[in-house]
Amino acid sequence: MALVVLLAPAGNAAGPDSAYAQEQDRGYIDWEMMGFTYSSWWDDEYLRPASDATLDRMRATGANWVSLNVTQYMDYADSNVIAPQTGGNTASDAAIIEAISDARARGMKVMLKPHVDVLREDVWRGEITPSDKAAWFASYRQFINHYAELSQRYGVDVLVVGSELASMSGGENYAEWQRTVAEVRARYSGKLTYSASLNEYGYACLWGWMDYLGFNFYFPLSESQDPPVEELMRGWYDYNGRYSPANWLERIRAWQAYWNKPVIFTEIGYRSILGTAVSPWDYWTPGVYSGQAQARAYEAAFRVLANEPYVIGAFWWNWTSGDIYRNPVNTEYSIAGKPAEAVVADWYTNRSSSAPRVQMDLSAVVWESYENYRERRLSVFFSVSNGGGDTAREVQVMVSGASNNVSALSPTETMLGDIAAGSSMLYKVVYLVPQGTSSFRVNNYASCRDASGTRFYFPVTPPAY
Repeated sequence: MALVVLLAPAGNAAGPDSAYAQEQDRGYIDWEMMGFTYSSWWDDEYLRPASDATLDRMRATGANWVSLNVTQYMDYADSNVIAPQTGGNTASDAAIIEAISDARARGMKVMLKPHVDVLREDVWRGEITPSDKAAWFASYRQFINHYAELSQRYGVDVLVVGSELASMSGGENYAEWQRTVAEVRARYSGKLTYSASLNEYGYACLWGWMDYLGFNFYFPLSESQDPPVEELMRGWYDYNGRYSPANWLERIRAWQAYWNKPVIFTEIGYRSILGTAVSPWDYWTPGVYSGQAQARAYEAAFRVLANEPYVIGAFWWNWTSGDIYRNPVNTEYSIAGKPAEAVVADWYTNRSSSAPRVQMDLSAVVWESYENYRERRLSVFFSVSNGGGDTAREVQVMVSGASNNVSALSPTETMLGDIAAGSSMLYKVVYLVPQGTSSFRVNNYASCRDASGTRFYFPVTPPAY
């Protein structure tokens, strides 16, 4: 009888919430885009001296990309015209151009991310209902073509052709989006993406025309008010809270595999409150300040995404130019002056593409003999590989904590020795599996040293089997 074995990440041996921002308890990221979202809701905000100081602060974390947000408005949810609030909440072209120049002067690349919001009603952009879709798309093309031309003229590296337009991005509007993207391509020669909300990425019709898959990750992870890092990591692939149980990570993997394009987290972020991972999209409900809860959510995201090779970057939500001058004890998304700022800096600066990278994957699940089947002794083979650029030295693996009353009969902590870059080896664990068990989960992680003696830990997120 074949079993489905789901592999779940384990914490380090030191305990469930130890040293979440320390080098010895982490892998590394190898992202092209180590970014932040930098939003402006005033016409001249990017022109103020505080903007220079804000970009300096971002760059000091190791960030090499910035996403500039500019917003134009519909009056009501059913309006058909999109227009700037000149002298008001829409960043002026002069301000955007200055921000592009300022970012480039600091060695940062730029993604421009135009938004459409509703001005006179409290309606999310993903729920707009224009009374005349053809008229709305005509106005939208005028809006996005303007920023395509600006992006071409001033060297924007990636343009986002739309953000969270969930009620408008489906296949029923395929022809309108096809025309929209074609007009943008005629004006702009750089890379394109769309920034999908958590409820639309699966049905948005634009992905075939995009260079990157863009996703705003605000999925819930935990019902706890102050969960440890390991619980937050588990929430990425085994969420079981007030909303429907889900494996968020597997959904993203399946989406990426279908389109076979790199993934950018065009937005991801957590407020500095207790319970920040309960409903991460909720920016309006009052909360109790906790910089540590926010930092743990950031750390968990980095640890999980470090093992997802199709992810090429993330833009953390959100900075504005005044954040660095505010009292950091606030409950907003900004990480300025909060513990999460140090977490980001640790991950963005302590990285090496030449370091070893150990991965454990399920290779085979077999009853090796009829006698083993009768005695319920199941052999599970793991492939332990090194996908990094240097030899993984003193590779140690641990597979433990089986669920559903399954227990390990063979040693679950083993020193495998060295694994050269690009090589792999098999590792077998024998489990005693009760009659009637159709699946079980084990916790696993691996560690190794590099040439300098630094030890790396690799929590392994569960592939789909």
